[in-house]
Amino acid sequence: MRPGAEPKLPPEGTALLAAARRSELSGLRAHEVEELLQRTLGVDSLPTAVAREIMDRSAGNPLFAMEFALAMRDEGLVQIVDGRCELKVSLDLIDFPPSVEALITSRFDRLPPASLLLLKVAAVCGSEFSVEAVKRMLSRSDIDGNGAAGAAIGIPADAIEPTLETLTSSEADMLR
Repeated sequence: MRPGAEPKLPPEGTALLAAARRSELSGLRAHEVEELLQRTLGVDSLPTAVAREIMDRSAGNPLFAMEFALAMRDEGLVQIVDGRCELKVSLDLIDFPPSVEALITSRFDRLPPASLLLLKVAAVCGSEFSVEAVKRMLSRSDIDGNGAAGAAIGIPADAIEPTLETLTSSEADMLR
């Protein structure tokens, strides 16, 4: 909020604010981040260097740590083999995004255009949606005037369901 634009509070609101305590959340500890990464990737073990690097870069922020791990997997920087995570490139060669927002944006940028557009339409439906709701939205004539909104964005009506089905769970998880 910009200075001088603070809302005027009644006296009881001012008293409540003055009595309020601030709590600061700390990040997860190293072993907690490692456990989180193992669950996220579905592995029993991962290289110590990977866990340490993600811990350092995420400062223990669980969302950031999970997104780092999923991005590394999706980009082929790590590979899951027999319940183990294996590093495929030197950590020195990895260009880690500076923020959670940049990391998630980079994951969206790797989606095929039709999938990205379909996810955007689905996101308008809410965090949970049915294929039928997305089909109805894309077939509405008031969107583009001729009832072919889906085709206009490169997804014919008969390809909506298969396109949704081809999205991996990690891509769909980006909407949550």
